[in-house]
Amino acid sequence: MYRIEAMGPIHVPGVHLARERLLRQLGRGLAARPMFRTAEIVHQNAEAGGAQFVAKVGHEVIGWCMLSMEPSGDGQATLELGVAAPWRMQGVESALLDTVMQLAKRASTRILFVSAAWDGDLIDCLERAGFKQERGANGLPEWAWAARGPECN
Repeated sequence: MYRIEAMGPIHVPGVHLARERLLRQLGRGLAARPMFRTAEIVHQNAEAGGAQFVAKVGHEVIGWCMLSMEPSGDGQATLELGVAAPWRMQGVESALLDTVMQLAKRASTRILFVSAAWDGDLIDCLERAGFKQERGANGLPEWAWAARGPECN
């Protein structure tokens, strides 16, 4: 059984390895960023008050989720979410997404964007959570969630 934990510096190697494996599995020629860059991103996001979680089985990171608030302070945030292939469709994506969405709502996040570099399993999970596909500024698909009504605040 997996568990969800707050992400800290100790998780960086596991997140880096899980992200590298996922990108390889997707087979789209996407390269993982260097581990030092992953460490910088985790540190910067924590300093800026972003929410970061990992899903673990034993000591192995099997998924991660990072919510980064946009510095403009206008209620926009970006989400990075990934789960290792053997653990998809077992509730890990939903557990990570639910955890971070609760925090996003409490922080009065109005719009949340997820870059679409993932597969159908994650897309289904995003749609169930209320995300809609849009075109990003770079012309690539993005998934956006917008707070609707008082229950989202």
